[in-house]
Amino acid sequence: MPTAICRKSSFASAKTHPNVELNIVCEPSVDLAEKMARGELDIALVTHNPRARASDVVRTEPLCWVSSINHPLPENAPVPLAVGKRDCAWRQAACSALDATGKEYNILFTSWSSTVVAAAVLAGMAVSVLPESALRTGMKVLTQADGFPALAPVQIGIMKRPGLSPSLSNAITNHITACLDNITPTTSTDDLDGDMKNFPRYPRLRQSHMLPGW
Repeated sequence: MPTAICRKSSFASAKTHPNVELNIVCEPSVDLAEKMARGELDIALVTHNPRARASDVVRTEPLCWVSSINHPLPENAPVPLAVGKRDCAWRQAACSALDATGKEYNILFTSWSSTVVAAAVLAGMAVSVLPESALRTGMKVLTQADGFPALAPVQIGIMKRPGLSPSLSNAITNHITACLDNITPTTSTDDLDGDMKNFPRYPRLRQSHMLPGW
């Protein structure tokens, strides 16, 4: 996702706002929100969490349990998890869901980087939760049939600095939204039946729509 946004936003902004220089920072949503509060950023793309911060929802998609296709999970053992830090909304959703069903788990990997988490999953070392757009070839989506509880969809939101030029703000926001809209639905192979499965993309809400808490 960051690669597509950087490439498309830079190309489009160079045409519409040639005097604007884009500096892009990739950090957890909590840290980005803090930078916004300190006035260090103009726009932030974050996990929408109205209990912690206000943002305009631009994308809604499934949050999926994932493991490695090539490495079966150990039977009758706690679920090994690779997740974000304690304040990560996806981690909290995963742990709450497992706690509610009484399923035992151990947190083996903790990282704010989805790349690190994905590597642990693909190596067969852990299970994690990732949004649809972050799924990779070699991952198996785990469902209730596999003993994993359903998770609420995740929402991606945009935060804007008060006082930012509306024309510039709207231009960058529209480019980011277009990139999110153009993410190709992920295709994954289930190692049990060999079928190819498409995970449909959830419809994007209009840019100005604010949603209440989950």
